[in-house]
Amino acid sequence: MSILVAITVLLIAIGGLITTFSQGAKGLRNVFIQGKFVELGTIKGKTKAEIIARVGEPTHVSYQTDGKALLQWITTNYHIALIFDGDICGGITHESTSR
Repeated sequence: MSILVAITVLLIAIGGLITTFSQGAKGLRNVFIQGKFVELGTIKGKTKAEIIARVGEPTHVSYQTDGKALLQWITTNYHIALIFDGDICGGITHESTSR
């Protein structure tokens, strides 16, 4: 019985470590993506290709009836949405951070 208890405790501890590591990695990704947008400087007027080359593919894309596209990068604690008219960024429509 004591071996079973020891194995159970060990599995719970391993699960806790995995959860902690996973949350830490997500936090680093949030800072990483936000930092990449900051490094871009003025976003308005940049092309989709320039932005994606620097920060990576958006997590969500939606198209409006007027032909514009909204590209969004969404992580656990950071969200930015950019509006595009064709290939050119019209600017940031939404940006939020929660820590």
